Amino acid sequence: MSISLFTSRVVLNTLGIDDFGIYGVVGGVVALFHVINGTLRNAVTRFITFEVGKGAVESVNRIFSLTILIYLFVIIVVLILGETIGLWFISTQMNFPESRMTAIFWVYQISLIIFCIDMIKVPLESIIISYEKFNFFSILGVVESILYLMATLGLTSFGADKLITYSFLMLMVSFVSLLLFYKYSIKTTTAARYIFFWSKEQALELISFIGWSLLSSVAIIGSNQGVNIIINIFLGVTVNAAVAIANQVNSAVFRFVTNFQTVFTPQITKSVAKDDIEEALSLVYLTSKLSYYLLMLFVIPLFFCLPFLISKWLIIFPEHTIEFAKIILLFSLIDSLAGPLYVTALALGKVKPYQLGLSLIVFLNLPIIYLLLSFGFSPVWVFIVKVIFNFVAYIFRILYLRFRINFSIRDYAANVAFPVTVVTIASIFLTFFFSIALNLHEWNGVILFILASCLATSIVIFLGGTKKSEREFIFQFFKLNLKKSKYLILKKH
Repeated sequence: MSISLFTSRVVLNTLGIDDFGIYGVVGGVVALFHVINGTLRNAVTRFITFEVGKGAVESVNRIFSLTILIYLFVIIVVLILGETIGLWFISTQMNFPESRMTAIFWVYQISLIIFCIDMIKVPLESIIISYEKFNFFSILGVVESILYLMATLGLTSFGADKLITYSFLMLMVSFVSLLLFYKYSIKTTTAARYIFFWSKEQALELISFIGWSLLSSVAIIGSNQGVNIIINIFLGVTVNAAVAIANQVNSAVFRFVTNFQTVFTPQITKSVAKDDIEEALSLVYLTSKLSYYLLMLFVIPLFFCLPFLISKWLIIFPEHTIEFAKIILLFSLIDSLAGPLYVTALALGKVKPYQLGLSLIVFLNLPIIYLLLSFGFSPVWVFIVKVIFNFVAYIFRILYLRFRINFSIRDYAANVAFPVTVVTIASIFLTFFFSIALNLHEWNGVILFILASCLATSIVIFLGGTKKSEREFIFQFFKLNLKKSKYLILKKH
């Protein structure tokens, strides 16, 4: 997170606000294609994890190989769409400075290549997630962050167009990441080796699952990236830059939660595969609650001292950046609760009604946001609308599971909703008190404020947000790891 935030500062200062905004919005157009990538990853991980849960290595290999064939077809389709409709759209329909059109063309082409590389990487990621090799994810996450930082620092050494150069350096990092995934996956399991396999029945099942998942994903991307396009049409690249910075803040913080939830994803899916719904739901409760607490530790102090931190982090930044960042963090707090519900819905299969309902809710963002901006509303309202509809989608997920597997709303409220609400209110009250007592316009005061807020929130979480069994588990966890650390130190000496 630290490297990511520092990297964002260097990129903004090197590219300037306009080029930073251009990269964000051009990447946003390409991200419309990335929806296919994310949908396929979720679908493939679900199918592979099911087979891993059954202990069928041969079946895992077949699903992996079938996925490779489907991916090659999807890449061809996306490239055709990207070089026709996509290229026409950014060339004729978007609000860019005329002098930057050549750079925009090359940034777009490079972004499409990065998309193809990421697509090829997805089956390898799915295999590693399904076999729960999370130590590799941890190491690769650090390596990728360092590579992005090195590429960004090297940007100042090039005399060529820095926007094109930055895009090319991002391409190099993506390629290195693909090679590392490939080497590790074939070393870890024989299931990651391609064999020619075709099953019409399995292919149709996988494509059907992907197709319905794609519907809701298109709506979600329309909400996230389509908003960027609408903002560009009405307000230009400067506001796009503010959105890009806010997304950088959110991405850096939310990465903790996504990595944490990735650990539980295969366990939830395997429990459903074994028909152990009770175990799956206990994992959903635990993951939802702890994900929210993890994110809240960062979000609450950030809300109070974000103006000071952003001013020191970026020095120069466009209008609305702070407001956007605060509201997007609220959006992510809801997502941290919704993530495990989404994983459970996918694991259950037959996702048509789920995806139809979710798509309808999420897609309503775009016409409402378009109308608000056309009537001259502040761009801040764009993100307020997104938060409101994200909460409605969260409620829909709960109701869907209620009717699908007799999901007890009362149990969910007792295990998740009630404790997180109590903890949030208590933590905000304590943090507000610290914000009055300390000076949030100087580093000493801000550092003390963040430490005090995190400590107070942690105590509130531990005492009021966890059950006795969970507290005992935490004690045992740290006790066990402390013993391991002592053993390793003694062994070394």
